[in-house]
Amino acid sequence: MRRLWIGVLLLSFLLVMAAVGAEEASGASSEKPAVLIVRAELNPPGDDGGREWVELFNPGDRVTEIGGWSITTTRNRTIKTFQPGTIVPSLGTFDVKFDKADGQVFFDSDEAILLMDESGRIVDETPVLNDTGNDRVIWTKLSEDGNALLQSWRSASLYQKIDQHTLDAPAEVESSLDSLALYLTKPAKNDEERARAIYRWITANVEYDVEGSMAGVCRGRSPEEVLKEKKGVCSDYSALFQRLCDLSGIEAVVIRGYGKGYGYSVGPKIPKSSNHAWNAVKIEGQWHLVDSTWGAGHLDPKEGFVQRFEEFYFLTPPEYLVWTHFPEDQSWQLLDAPISKAEFEGLAYAKPAFFKYDMKIVGHQVGTIDAEEGTNVRLSAPENVHVIAELLDEEGRKLPKRFAQVQRSLDDLLVRAACPGPGNYTLRIYSRRGENEDREVYDWALDYRIEAGPKAQVQTGFPVVWDAFWDIGLDVKSHPEGLIEAGSELNVTFSAPKDVLLLARLLDEDGRELSEDWTFTQREDDENVVRASFPKPGNYTLRIYAKRAGEPGGEYNSAIEYSVVAKAGIEGMTYPRTLGTFAEAGASLRCPLEGRLEAGISHELELVVPGAEEVALINDGSWTPLFKEGDDIFSGEVVLSKGEAQVVARFPKDPSYSVLLVYTTV
Repeated sequence: MRRLWIGVLLLSFLLVMAAVGAEEASGASSEKPAVLIVRAELNPPGDDGGREWVELFNPGDRVTEIGGWSITTTRNRTIKTFQPGTIVPSLGTFDVKFDKADGQVFFDSDEAILLMDESGRIVDETPVLNDTGNDRVIWTKLSEDGNALLQSWRSASLYQKIDQHTLDAPAEVESSLDSLALYLTKPAKNDEERARAIYRWITANVEYDVEGSMAGVCRGRSPEEVLKEKKGVCSDYSALFQRLCDLSGIEAVVIRGYGKGYGYSVGPKIPKSSNHAWNAVKIEGQWHLVDSTWGAGHLDPKEGFVQRFEEFYFLTPPEYLVWTHFPEDQSWQLLDAPISKAEFEGLAYAKPAFFKYDMKIVGHQVGTIDAEEGTNVRLSAPENVHVIAELLDEEGRKLPKRFAQVQRSLDDLLVRAACPGPGNYTLRIYSRRGENEDREVYDWALDYRIEAGPKAQVQTGFPVVWDAFWDIGLDVKSHPEGLIEAGSELNVTFSAPKDVLLLARLLDEDGRELSEDWTFTQREDDENVVRASFPKPGNYTLRIYAKRAGEPGGEYNSAIEYSVVAKAGIEGMTYPRTLGTFAEAGASLRCPLEGRLEAGISHELELVVPGAEEVALINDGSWTPLFKEGDDIFSGEVVLSKGEAQVVARFPKDPSYSVLLVYTTV
């Protein structure tokens, strides 16, 4: 438990409001002061079991017994019933922690927590909370300094207050380890916050000694030397962490072993001698794992040491850290069933993003994949986590995007790789959380090694797809491979729900987008057809966008793209320019498909416009009505003047005409 003090005015206000609220709820004045839910962790790092918690606060002026009370959720699940004699002190807090045997007690989304008394009356409840990140962001009703209660809930870092104190450390407290330890831990309320302050200071102030590490001449600095020089390697970081813990009254040890760090690739066996050091720290009688070296930043082949704080390596769940850290003494894995060295060597290479974004491996725990047995990897991830993949050759060079593809169905992911020939490859998977799919910042999450033997077939790859392709229900009908060899024109067909609209654009080999009249998209019978023509031979990208008709916002999202090698080209062979009404009406053009028509000669025009009452062609101020034949088919012969020709339509209950198509007449 810990004390939480608030101002007299705020306390008086809360007491009055609690009393009023209790009277209104029960119809009579309650003798018991209210107990409030003030903080909650729904989705902590790790597999959740034993790590979720709720914090209660008693704003009253006397102790409140909560024996027989319970923590419940809006999904009608009783999570915890308190034993008789359980109390929450006056102006104090009570931490409700869950045993490992309880498993996951809260859902990660759409979960509201209720505190109920022994009669089943709701004493307090949270709003609906969502926490889909395996991080240390919690929900709280406390102010940033922790000394006041707010009217509404907010999300915040669990360590916000102690972190800020640490980062504000004045230079004079760094004169000795004793004075530094005293300053860092002074406001800490428990051993976890003391260890956090030490971790945060080291990661913010000690630079990795790249030159010494690469040269193999690390001289083994003492903690005092590390404090003075603000530089060291992993053994120096871990020794400093241990010393500061000792000075702060916390039990900590240095762990030596092997780390899958800078330069690691899946496959090779780990060396016999250790190459890394980290720590274990005892908090509330249990050991936890810390790596302040990796928490301080990472090595970059161009920039050297990049100091960038990494939350993940503080109190990292053992089941996570074992993917990259193998201690010489296997007991320091802190697992009920430690893994062997061979198992550690064989694992896929998992990075912090893999765990923070709550990703899971459904198959292929082993990191090396034989291409002859298939190069598919199955994963799961929350729906708001976006995943992409790429294939790298043995030199670490990125291959074209078509050699890796991610297929998605809700939480299920299928990552596919295509090998362009014999050799060893790295399948690298990236992820990020968020709704804006076009944001380019993805975090490295997972690596696999793919071994394609000498008899491996040459594969051309897959179309590059985005989440919208799967979400909107598209399916490739004509071209399942990502590289297409074409003549001067190309037709690609898809199946899609009737309310799906497609838009296509052509890019040249330098990535420049060509004018829209080089592509033409329409629905023909039960298929969506995308046409493209090429101004000259060469390499192109055909990118297709999709959206649902009538969807708010009306924006097209990237859906699928092909690499195209055009063997021929026809300069000026463009298509009519379509406007939004053409696709939204489900119109289909039968002829002419050429966008540039010769003036002064007769042209046969025919198109299908479902639901239209009238269709006409406007050219040089003249209107030529088209005749309706059968089911929504409009046709007619027209002689055009130079300039522009518009095909327009009028629909029921709308007196105005909408432009469907635009031709250029020359």
